[in-house]
Amino acid sequence: MRRVSLFREIVFVSLLSILVGFGGKAVHQSNIPLWGRPIPVKLINLPDANAGPKATHPDSMFTPADAPYHISLARAAGLYLQREKLGVYFVDARSHELYAEGHIPGALSLPCEHFDEHFDVLVQLLDKEKLIVIYCDNHECQLSLDLAEVLLAMEFRRIAVFEEGWDQWVESGYPTATGIEEQD
Repeated sequence: MRRVSLFREIVFVSLLSILVGFGGKAVHQSNIPLWGRPIPVKLINLPDANAGPKATHPDSMFTPADAPYHISLARAAGLYLQREKLGVYFVDARSHELYAEGHIPGALSLPCEHFDEHFDVLVQLLDKEKLIVIYCDNHECQLSLDLAEVLLAMEFRRIAVFEEGWDQWVESGYPTATGIEEQD
């Protein structure tokens, strides 16, 4: 008799859990599918010709959009050289440990997996009108795309993802920094 009661309780709790899960999915309306892999973030491609010396404001083509822009090494380097003049933010989506080992000078450390811990600081640091360039290790690393998706959900609309990331930056001989930089 007790066995039947226990079985009923297990079935009841299981069905209740499934219903709560479907209910949460219906209310939340996210892009995360019920099963399978989530739909990858689609990047907007820009022609590299716009990254040349004739472009007075290399970030002017990054109009607010509902998807992040894809940028090449050449464009990332051009934006880096004019980051202070244009107010471009570079954001490292890798862990704090990898950031400390090496990063693009001046980049903010914002690990995607610890985003909730840094939310308040982020809102104070980043201007939604400025261009944000996000990078992680390389094109196989998803952290920059994940962070771009989170920032889009927070109404940031000028986001560029440098998919080739840190590995190509270092390989090409561009400036690097180590340690933890003050993020004020």
